[in-house]
Amino acid sequence: MNLLGSFQPTAVVTKEVIGTDSNITGKSQVSLACIAAGLADGTSAKVYVQVRVGASWYDVASFAFTTGSAAKMLSVSTAGLSAAATLTDGSLTDDTAIQGLLGKELRAILTTTGTYTAGTVSVYYQTHD
Repeated sequence: MNLLGSFQPTAVVTKEVIGTDSNITGKSQVSLACIAAGLADGTSAKVYVQVRVGASWYDVASFAFTTGSAAKMLSVSTAGLSAAATLTDGSLTDDTAIQGLLGKELRAILTTTGTYTAGTVSVYYQTHD
């Protein structure tokens, strides 16, 4: 998998961009892994993976962590959307993904509450034709 971005949240951040890939055009699926390593003392760390549609960014996956270490995976595909989905920016329900939407660009943003004194959050991705 490719590293999309990594961040050490030692202060409270809101929608901090931790990585971008501007070349996912024509891909039908993206597999995502989000790894929290050694998070200490904070309250919540939420990573939102987003795609750009026009000039706006929308959540397609979210990963939620508290403290400690954990690894989570999700996959987003252009197939599978069977009902209208409300597009959000940094507020998708924890540990979920929306199917059916992949744009030209992919990015990850991080929002934290509480002050972490240690740890790293990293996002990896793999595109599929």
